Parts: sequence; structure tokens; C-alpha cells
Amino acid sequence: MLNTFFNVTFPRRSGDQRNNDEADPSVEREIGKPLRKGKIPLTTWRVGAIIGAASTFLVLVINFTLLLVVSARDGPTLFRGDCNSVKKWSTAIHLLINIFATLLLGATNYSMQILMAPTRDEIDRAHSKGNWLDIGINSLRNMYWVGTGSLWRIILFLVLSLSSLPLHLLYNSTVYFTLQDNTYSAWAMSPTYEADYLKHSVDPSLETARMQPLECLQAYTDNFISKYSDIAVILNENATALRGPVQVYYPSDPTVIGNSIFHFLWICENWHPALLAPGFIYLYQSECDKARIMKDCIVTQILERCEVRFQRALMVAVILINLAKFLAIMTTVWLYGNRGILVTVGDACASFLENPDQNTLGRCLDAKLDFKGYPPVPPIFVSPNSYKPPEFKRRPKRWIQVVEWSRGVVVALILTVCLAIAGSEIQRILRDLADESINYLDIGFGQVDSRAVFNCSLGNYTAVILLANIPQLTLSIPYFLYNGIFTDMAVSWEFDGLPEERKYLRVSEPTGNQRKSFFLQLPYRFSIPLMVTSSLLHWLCSQSAFLVSISRWDGQSKEIYHVDGLGYSPIGLIATVSVFGAIPVGILFVGVLFGNRGIVPAVGSNSMAISAMCHPPPGDTHAATEAVMWGEVDVKFLEIVSPEITEHLVPPAILTNDMRHISAPLSTTRSEAIGHCCLTSFPVTTPIEGRLYQ
Repeated sequence: MLNTFFNVTFPRRSGDQRNNDEADPSVEREIGKPLRKGKIPLTTWRVGAIIGAASTFLVLVINFTLLLVVSARDGPTLFRGDCNSVKKWSTAIHLLINIFATLLLGATNYSMQILMAPTRDEIDRAHSKGNWLDIGINSLRNMYWVGTGSLWRIILFLVLSLSSLPLHLLYNSTVYFTLQDNTYSAWAMSPTYEADYLKHSVDPSLETARMQPLECLQAYTDNFISKYSDIAVILNENATALRGPVQVYYPSDPTVIGNSIFHFLWICENWHPALLAPGFIYLYQSECDKARIMKDCIVTQILERCEVRFQRALMVAVILINLAKFLAIMTTVWLYGNRGILVTVGDACASFLENPDQNTLGRCLDAKLDFKGYPPVPPIFVSPNSYKPPEFKRRPKRWIQVVEWSRGVVVALILTVCLAIAGSEIQRILRDLADESINYLDIGFGQVDSRAVFNCSLGNYTAVILLANIPQLTLSIPYFLYNGIFTDMAVSWEFDGLPEERKYLRVSEPTGNQRKSFFLQLPYRFSIPLMVTSSLLHWLCSQSAFLVSISRWDGQSKEIYHVDGLGYSPIGLIATVSVFGAIPVGILFVGVLFGNRGIVPAVGSNSMAISAMCHPPPGDTHAATEAVMWGEVDVKFLEIVSPEITEHLVPPAILTNDMRHISAPLSTTRSEAIGHCCLTSFPVTTPIEGRLYQ
């Protein structure tokens, strides 16, 4: 009689429309199986991958064009001008660079996730050996199982992942700001000699300007003098008469950036410009002569020559990396665009609904943690007479509780190490500045300041670049982990609504009324804020530790020498660390604020847990393409659509096609019978607290 039950043909529910899907051969194709050879439809994840390839190609074209433009010029200069304008351009360019880097990072992560997405055959092989795979996230766990089928997937995955390391070490240093610093002489004289000075000591092709004492001191106590060269200090007429102009400061040639004392030797309290005694100057390198008070000064004005420069060798390396990423992404689409990979959790659900997995029978209430160390043979097959199904019990969870614990541990470890190192370094910097009576707020955000330069005498351009960009590399690693954390939350959020609202599955290759998904498992409401925050963080980092490039000029038109060093911005460092630490705090806040009702098991990305909830009742042969809900299969509905079932009523748990040989005690009372929960297009009810389900 049991065979009679399983041969029942269920009529379609009224109001359901299949839009002539029966005539569409794509609907009949088993989900998760390869398409016809050579057919690569431009839908869903393939569109996303091609968009990623297009963005990668766009960045490649921009980088290559920039290289050609600079190569056609004599020298590395992109443009030159006044320092304020050039600095703004440099900041804007670095913001664009970090946006481009984030686009490359996003496209890389997308393609890596595609490469690690398993096929149904790979999942079945893993399940048969008691192993589970990740669905919908970028997972190293899948590498062994997908790699045995295709070595190219591993090669492409390694190309995409390893190429990100040098990219973040080099990209921000391809374009850099070069600051002008002029040498100058300072003279002190009485008003009597002013005319002679202007006639014999000032180049007639240069303009001069008269300044008040405070203006004069402010102009010449800057860290780097770019607007002016020589200065003549006109003393008060009441001061002791001088027999002629006295040179109080000679042009210096320091070999180390940061030794700002040379600029201020002629100014009283030169070590602490903020404490300048108004109008006093050094005379004869002696103590401040208070009898010689500044009346005003005459400064020589020159053209500013700050530059944005371009490092060709680094850009060539970046272009090669960029090209490798583009080719890897396009190869991914070309080689695997016609394979039925399960990219999203919806893909996996559709595949398991169409072809249920016998390895997970009788585990409809099990969450992902219940499948840790899961045996290859389901316990219901091992001992069907003694096997006791689990009781249903609501298990409300905060979103943070559904996150894979190993991912959370790695994030916590990285954050702890990074914040500890950064915090101690910032504390040391602030302490050193305080010891020199320097207020860190006076050192601007992203500004080159001679008081904030590390390792200035390295003399090794490559070493400076690596030191400046190691933080960029460190910031890239958490991006992939945060992506996985938000994916766990998004999956939990999506499944939590299934007991109340009937939905079509969101799949990467829709058929019938299934929903399209041009993103992978992470919705835009999560992925876009994550990418924006990542771009902001990398830009803040680029303004916190950076290459310091100083061009020393003779005050007129000749560049004497060029020196590079590692600069830092205390404000930028604090801002970067603050945002870096705020991201996990924000994730924790969201994870604690939002939660699930605990009706649907927390399956996460675990392929076995997903499979266990996808054992529909007999007759529900089109559940994969119908709107589905999760819950207990409604026996009353089965009685209505087929009276034959009522006569041979068995627990819903054994109504699946894969379990027809399993015996179980019959019961006519719903509260006593062993129930079955699943994703199905048939009507469902909310599971009963304390009832057994399998």
C-alpha cells in the first residue's frame, strides 16, 4: 500500500502559474548540472564576473594611458604648480587610486568566490565522505574538492589572490607629491642700507615684498620654504647702528629631512616657533639681542614648483598585476561559464529540491553545527528502529551567533594584533612630539612636516615604499573576512523569513519565476557599504603613512638635490585606527541588534545543513522553480488533494521519495506523529514545540 501512496499524482494548486515553463527545456534540466558545451549565457553571476572584468579592464586602460602620457614627457612630473593646489590634486589622485584598488579587490573576491563554488557532483562526493562544503562565500575549505576536478581553478584562484599582495604594496606609491624647499640667506640691516641691498643683492628678475614682523616670522618658520628665498630684516631705527648688512643665516645643505633647525637659526626661540618672541632675531649667532628689534622685512618672492610625480617602474608592475587579474577573470568566465556551479545558497536549495541528497535524510532540524564530524551514512539508515528524531525547539539567535566561529576568531586575532601594534606606535609618536613641545594637531592631516618623518636617512626608495604600504596590505585581509561574516548574517536573515512568506529562490541562473541574482550571496545593502568603507580606510591609510619626497632648490631655478623619506600624520594615524576599530564594533552592533526567531535551523553556508532542509514531500516535483516556504508539511493538505493518502497516512518524515523504505510508527494525531519540515511549494505549518521531526 505504501507504493500506492508514492505513486499519487498531486494536482497543481489553484492560482499557480508556471508561465509555460513545462515547454521550456531549461526548466527540465537538472539544476547544478553543466549547460550544453560552448553555451555561456550572459546571465546572473556571469554578468557580475564580466562587470568585474570590465572594471578591471577600465582601471588597466587608465593606468596604461597614464604611463604613456608620462613616458612621452621628459621626466617623471605629471604636473607642477603652487603647493596648495598640487597637494589637493595629489590627495584627489590618491582617493581615485584607492577607489580603483577597491574595484580590483571586489572583482578579485567575486571571481575567487566563483572559482571556489562547487558543482553538485563535487558536493555529493564530499557528502558521501562525511565532509561539507561552503556555499555562497569565498572558502578555502572547498579548495581540495574543487581542485581535484580541475587544477586550473586552483591556479586561477592563486593568481587572483597572490596578485593582490604586490598591488596594495605598490599602487599608492606610483603617484606621489614632491614638496619644494628653498635655500635662502637672511640679512639684518638698518634702514640706511636697504636701498643698497635691493640694488646689489637682489636679482632684478625676481619680485620682492615688504612684510610686517609677524608675517615675516610666520613665513620663514614654515617647515619648508616654497614661496620665498632671501630675506632682509630691517631693524628698528632706534636700534644700535650697524656698519653694514650682516648675514645672520647662510644657505644650508642638510642631508637629512627633518632637521628643521637650519631654517630657524636666525630667529629667537627657533626650536619652538610657536613661542617666538615678536620681532627678535639672532645676531652673530649669539644670544637674542633685544636691542635689535625688527621693524619689517623685505622678502624675495619666487615661483612655487611643487610637483605630482609618477613612478614609471612601479606603474609597470601595477599594470602587469592588473593585466594578470583581468586575464584570470576572463579565463574564469571562459572555462567555467558553462558549468553548473552552485554560487548562491539559492542555487544549492534549488539543486537539492530537484534532486534530494540521501546523505542528509532525517536531519531536517539540524543546524550547521550539528554536522561537524557528521558520519558519511545518515544515522536513520544505520539504525532505523532505534534512531530517535530530534524535538523541535525554537532557538532564537542574534546575527552575531550565526557567524562561523573560526572566522570570528581570525578577525579578532588580526584586530587585536593590528590595534595593539598601531596603538603602541601612536602612543610613542605622541609622547615624542610632546617631549619636543609639539602639538600633534599642528601637524596637518596628510601633510608633509619635517617634525613627522621616520627613517629619513634610509636612502632606499624601495624600502620607504614597502614601509609606507605594509599597512595597506594589512587592511586588505579583513575585507575578505568581513565579507564572509556579512554573508553568514545575510543567509540567516533570508532564511528567517521563509516560515512566514513564500518566496521564489534567488539563484544565479533563474528559470521560471525564480529570482535573478547579479550579486553573489552578499546583497548590495551589505556589499556596497563594505566596499565604500574599505575605500575610505585605504585612503585614510595613504594619508597616514606616506612617501616624503623633497626637492631642494637654490632659491631661483636650479634643483640642488632630491631626497625621499617616510612621513606620517598623527591625525591620519588616529583616524585610520579609529575607523579600523570601528568596523568590527559596527559589525558587532548590527549582529547584536538584529536577530532571528529561531524557527529555521541556522544552516549558514554549510552544504549539508542546506541539503537537510531540502527534502520535499512526494509530488512536489517543481519546488525548485516554485515559491517555497519552510515549515512542517501540512498533512491536511495532502488529505484534500489525494484521499488515497488518508487511508495510508504515515508520518510526514517518511513521505519523501528517498525514504520510502523506512518504517515508522503510524499516528493519526498530529501532536503525536513524527513530523517532517522542509522547503516546499506545498502548504506548511509552523512546527510544534516539543514534537519529533525527521
